[in-house]
Amino acid sequence: MTGRFLGIAVDNDSGSMFHNLFARQAGSEQIASPFALAVLAGLFWRFLPPKALEVGAGIGTMTALLCWRGVEIDYVEDSVWCRERLRAMLPYRGIQELRTASLVPTYPLAVIDGDQLPAGQVVPMLLRGAWIFVEGNRRRWRADLAHYCRITRRGVAAVHLRPFDRSKGVWLIQLDPTVGWRLRFALERGWQAVLTGASRAWSWLTGSTYYRGKRRQVPA
Repeated sequence: MTGRFLGIAVDNDSGSMFHNLFARQAGSEQIASPFALAVLAGLFWRFLPPKALEVGAGIGTMTALLCWRGVEIDYVEDSVWCRERLRAMLPYRGIQELRTASLVPTYPLAVIDGDQLPAGQVVPMLLRGAWIFVEGNRRRWRADLAHYCRITRRGVAAVHLRPFDRSKGVWLIQLDPTVGWRLRFALERGWQAVLTGASRAWSWLTGSTYYRGKRRQVPA
């Protein structure tokens, strides 16, 4: 991905750097893609959040990107082995395991790469206008988020950002968006639809394959 999303510049250099660093580590089979890391880095540079909540930290690829920028991170990770790897690789005192949910809105950013905390527990810990970065699809988690926002009447805007090959990409979500941000999200969704059409046309013209989610398929 190059250029911008929602008017936010992508940081491809940081995405590649952190992916290459963790791709050589044990347990790297499920780390975030360079695309996801580039989008997260761009989001950080635009809003400079001082704190973040990370659900499903794994071995710490996205954690490392954020703490490198000086963000204080509270994380949730069920795997004991992953937690040990994360602490060994990132001995940064601004990172700590979340023990109890905050009783007041605390975080301007949540990074979701697991189902350890449902949306109904995550959203009350987020500030108004907070961003939610979802690595991959996480359909069940996003459905839970949509249901929770409906019953609590929280506004939400979302867009699925994917590279040109249409691999799974990331979801970017904002709570309680302004009218201006809703318009930006609508325009970005339109642009993503254009990219999908262009990718399918390219596949048809060249005979190459394209991606839908995690499975690569030849278009019918």
